[in-house]
Amino acid sequence: MPRRSLHRLALLMPCVASVASAQDGSPAVAPGSTPAAASAAPATPPADRDAEQDARIEALTSDITRLKESMVIPETEAMRSRFGLGPAASKVYGRPVGLSLGGYGEFYLGHALGDDETRKPHSGDVYRFITYVGYKFAEKVVMNTEIEFEHATTSANPQNDEAGSVSVEFSYLDFLISPYLNVRAGLMLMPVGLTNEMHEPTTYRGNFRPTLERQVIPTTWREAGVGVHGETEFGLSYKAYLVSGLSATGFGDTGVRGGRQSGNHFVWEDKAFVVRADYAYDDILLVGGSFYRGGADQDPKGDAEVTHTLFEGHALARLGGAEVRAVFARGMTEGAADTVPEATQGFYVEGMYDIMPHLSAGTTMGLRPFLRMEKLNLNEKMADGVTAAEKHDIAKFTGGVEFLPVSDVVIKAEFDRQTTADGDAEPVQEIRLGAGFVF
Repeated sequence: MPRRSLHRLALLMPCVASVASAQDGSPAVAPGSTPAAASAAPATPPADRDAEQDARIEALTSDITRLKESMVIPETEAMRSRFGLGPAASKVYGRPVGLSLGGYGEFYLGHALGDDETRKPHSGDVYRFITYVGYKFAEKVVMNTEIEFEHATTSANPQNDEAGSVSVEFSYLDFLISPYLNVRAGLMLMPVGLTNEMHEPTTYRGNFRPTLERQVIPTTWREAGVGVHGETEFGLSYKAYLVSGLSATGFGDTGVRGGRQSGNHFVWEDKAFVVRADYAYDDILLVGGSFYRGGADQDPKGDAEVTHTLFEGHALARLGGAEVRAVFARGMTEGAADTVPEATQGFYVEGMYDIMPHLSAGTTMGLRPFLRMEKLNLNEKMADGVTAAEKHDIAKFTGGVEFLPVSDVVIKAEFDRQTTADGDAEPVQEIRLGAGFVF
């Protein structure tokens, strides 16, 4: 039991002894008094004595209840991001000791636009429900885990044969040595881009995460390994991990997304190294970048040699109710099958403005129109003799609005339009309405 909890119990023990004595009919003895001194005190009328006893019992019960709760699930505090994670994922770091619970969820309905003969079906999804389970063993030893339920059920939908999944998104131990140097080990989110680590529905715009950060950066991307992270009082922070590499067996004609091992019976004949650096100025500016390189053939015989390299730069600026984001990323693969692109590349720029303070002064609600423009090519460079597919040269426009009735709940509506370099292909357009929450 923590020293602070023992001290609090010690302070309560005289009350326990006093109440116990009163309940068995013996005289209550104040701490430091002798029985004789106690017997010499003026007698208390029975009615007053009963009322005083009831009040002391009630106060003692309340104190013990609060103590038990603080040792297991401490009182809730305002959620905020720590170490680059989402606010709900960071809850365990704000606890003194013990168990922390949090999570998020999101769902949407989509209405496809276009000719009924060629458009895709109207569709929707209970996309995710997430539970965060954290435990603070001591001030400097933390366990943090995210358990993810995707698409509502693992059973297949009879309409389209689509099925969901249950996964451990991350699960690691943090040893918090100092603000400048901490050690992390386990299944960790790769510190790349703006969305891979901070992907809760209240932290990004629209019902879907940016396409660039799902394809070129294969969000959500996690691998097992060990690393260090830290930050300084000057706004500089860093992360550096040694992790299991990707598996080229899962690479495809749009890149490496299918090669994530995700901690599942992973092979790490080939390792990878990822490093990230950021500069943050208050809550106004964040600029930084990351670099990843590792083997991906996972072949102990050395008959093949596949490597993947990814670098990205990102920036986020906030001023008043306005926010602007930008990300550029390029991935390069060497030694894979000819059908796997040698390079994928893209960027996006996004703007948002909260107009609610102009409609209702002092409100805690939010009303945020946003606009995002993306350009990415998943066949940016192909092997000699292999023709790039124009359908993978994508331009995307997403615009909509978010309404936050409270800070941890968001309702989203948007229009999404995607075109490709294939002149014969019709634009893919959809109107989506959805919601998300964190807790």
